Amino acid sequence: MFMEMTKEQQLECEFDCRCQNIAHYLHAGKSVTITVQQLKFYGVTPHQALSVLTQWVKAEEAEEHWEAEHLYRGTHHERVFVVYCTKQSDRYVFRAKVKG
Repeated sequence: MFMEMTKEQQLECEFDCRCQNIAHYLHAGKSVTITVQQLKFYGVTPHQALSVLTQWVKAEEAEEHWEAEHLYRGTHHERVFVVYCTKQSDRYVFRAKVKG
C-alpha cells in the first residue's frame, strides 16, 4: 500500500537532500549560507542543521576514502571534519575544516 508523506515529512526529506548537496561544497572547502528564514521554513534549528551537515560531510569523506582505495587503488588518509557556523545578521554561514 502506498502512503503519502505528510508536509512535515516532505520538508524533512527535502532538507536532508539539500544538506547532502551542501555537504559536497563544505567537504571541498567552500562555505554555504543559509538564512534564518530558510531554517524556519524547514522547521530546523542551526544546531539540527549542523548535525545533519556533519553526518553528510562524514559520508562525503568516507566515499572519497572508499573510491581512493577501491577504484583508484591508491591511498587516502581519512580525515575528520568539524562543521561549524557563524551567524551574520539574519543568516548562518556554514563551513567545514579538517580537525587536527
